[in-house]
Amino acid sequence: MLKHTPTHRTCYKCKQVKSVALFTRRSNGYYFSACKECNKIFKHNRRVREKNAEKSYTLEEWNNKIKDIDCCPCCKRKWIDIPLLKNKKSIITIDHIIPLSKGRNNSIDNLQPLCQSCNSAKGCKIISYV
Repeated sequence: MLKHTPTHRTCYKCKQVKSVALFTRRSNGYYFSACKECNKIFKHNRRVREKNAEKSYTLEEWNNKIKDIDCCPCCKRKWIDIPLLKNKKSIITIDHIIPLSKGRNNSIDNLQPLCQSCNSAKGCKIISYV
């Protein structure tokens, strides 16, 4: 079990105790388990998995999939009621139902729209809301 205090956290990846300022805070108030430095590596590895994953989808397929969905399937909040996060272009995020890290592909059948907070909270769990 990793030890955390109100001012410091233990990164589960590098196991170092660091100030909470070195961790990214989620919109729900919780922090990512890994520090910002370790998260850079995660982002790179994720992009590599996406690039090497079998199959892919087109923007047209994605737009067709989300056109009739007017709210986040997980939290049921309407898209128009969800505030746009800083530095983001859209409220809707693309979620892999079965994560790439679990060996699933990047096809349109494995994707679902979620808001940023629901997608972050889901992590690498296998959950379908659509």
